[in-house]
Amino acid sequence: MADRALNLAHVAIDQNTAATHLVVAGQAGYDIVVVGVVLSASDDQQATLQDASGTNLLSIHLREESGPAVLPEMGGGWLRCTTGENLNIVLTDAVDTVGSIVYRLVPSHFEF
Repeated sequence: MADRALNLAHVAIDQNTAATHLVVAGQAGYDIVVVGVVLSASDDQQATLQDASGTNLLSIHLREESGPAVLPEMGGGWLRCTTGENLNIVLTDAVDTVGSIVYRLVPSHFEF
């Protein structure tokens, strides 16, 4: 079995409702580490990445005139979900919001 800590994956974001949306399902014994983010919206939008417990991990205010928000790929990660918990994105406004989140699943005992 390949070491999941070394494999990057990405998930596309394409939403237009104000709600909490599942981004990555949690897996027992693994943390979700977000290593890159690109998000854009058709109007003002507050996008918050949360774990399943509702803990805010990262909040980005998107503005149409500012272009996309980019957190470039960073090996150690921008944020880390609690072991086994889902990664969600909470959108506050019903506007087109698109982008991509790059992540890796890391064994919970693994430290960078």
